[in-house]
Amino acid sequence: MHRRDHQALVTHDLLGLTTGYIPRFAKAYADLKTTITEAVARYCADVASGTFPGAEQTME
Repeated sequence: MHRRDHQALVTHDLLGLTTGYIPRFAKAYADLKTTITEAVARYCADVASGTFPGAEQTME
């Protein structure tokens, strides 16, 4: 069980999903936290402005 818990921690660290402290044994290979945060912000802006969902995302 502990092995999986540590694996998840390392996976989050190497994908850049953690904030602040990155353990010495880990290395960030991506910054998905920023990518995800920006994507969600764009989604929220589209919903708030009424541009999403559009006709192409709507089923009749």
